[in-house]
Order: sequence, then structure tokens, then C-alpha cells
Amino acid sequence: MGEGRLPVARGVKVTDEDSFRRQIIERLMCDMSVDLEAGCSRHNRQVSGLTPCLQRLEPFCEDGLLAFRDGKLQVLVAGRLLVRSICAQFDRHFDLASGRHAKAL
Repeated sequence: MGEGRLPVARGVKVTDEDSFRRQIIERLMCDMSVDLEAGCSRHNRQVSGLTPCLQRLEPFCEDGLLAFRDGKLQVLVAGRLLVRSICAQFDRHFDLASGRHAKAL
């Protein structure tokens, strides 16, 4: 304290991709839904760029935990306890094997 330096040992630069994905995750966590078409439009992206994420979400849809219609994702009541697992599909830094993030269950 008082040494004239910032108290930060390291930092992480947030990229445009990080901001884009953060917006999706934030809306899912807060609103239990996200309009992917609108979000992609705001970030000058195509929904088709999220195809790998959407493919990983198919089991959640098949189990009645998540709905994807008209470019919108909605976490259904049965899926609310698993919203962190759903959001993890959009987090490109998520690595459960490394222990970097807490397990949802």
C-alpha cells in the first residue's frame, strides 16, 4: 500500500468474443432466456457461429430442460438447477478437467 503500484499481479484482456459470450451467459443466468439472433446482431455475428454450442445443448433440449425456438434459448423450469451447466456450453474458457471452475452438481 502506498507504493505507487496497482495491486494487481496479473490480468486478463477481455476480447470481443469474450464480451459476446458473456452477454449470452449473463442473460441465461439472469433471465433464464436469451435471444441469440438479437445478441448476434448486436455483436455483428451469425447464429450459425454458435452451432457447436447449440449441438452440445441438444441433450438438454431432449431432456426437457431447455427450449430453442425462433433463435431464442429458454431454460425451462426443470432445467433451472442446471443453468450453470447449460451456460458452460458457451464459455470457451471452461475446462472442468482442470478444476478451473466449480462443478454445477
